[in-house]
Amino acid sequence: SPFCEMLGGQQRRWLEEALRKSNAPLKLVVSGSVVLGSATSEVCADAQALLNRSSHLPTCACSSDEWDCYRPAQQNLLATLARTTGPHREGGGCAVILTGDFHWSDIKVLRPGPEQPYSETYQSTHIPYPIFQVMASGLTNETGQNFSCSDYRLDPNKLRNHPECDFVRGPSFGMVEIDWISRVVRLQVRNGHGGDVALQSVISLDTCLHT
Repeated sequence: SPFCEMLGGQQRRWLEEALRKSNAPLKLVVSGSVVLGSATSEVCADAQALLNRSSHLPTCACSSDEWDCYRPAQQNLLATLARTTGPHREGGGCAVILTGDFHWSDIKVLRPGPEQPYSETYQSTHIPYPIFQVMASGLTNETGQNFSCSDYRLDPNKLRNHPECDFVRGPSFGMVEIDWISRVVRLQVRNGHGGDVALQSVISLDTCLHT
């Protein structure tokens, strides 16, 4: 469609209303497709087939079913989270995106400000607080493979809350730990074999900022 839908109008209206009505200090938004993937062009998934007819690799904004393939819908979702949640709203709470699908795991954060390399693409200049995403996918040996830090696993726009190649290869799972006394949330990716913490970002429930 011209709007490049992911949810559809009825679901978008339901989501916004549910977020506005909720006074929960933490709002977990779960998506089967990755919301914050890569804002750069990648080689199309069917490029090898096209090579039979062309000597040039075509490029496209995405190569799978992540929200980056549907930019208007993605921008709409992020704008909805920004205006319905956050410390600037009474009872707004902190929104955290939980996702999977890519067969490796990482933690990303969409930060406000025009200085961010992705601010124009995601229209995130004026979002009121950082929005975190935990991507945990690959608890089995079949899906959690030992990928190299290359191609679309790179993070040229610095969305990861850790160094560029700090994503978790091999079996892993995500965990959200809430410390109601200290008013912090620990977003974690854990090793699938022993459960050790491989990646962690800690955010304040009062400010929604990384601590």
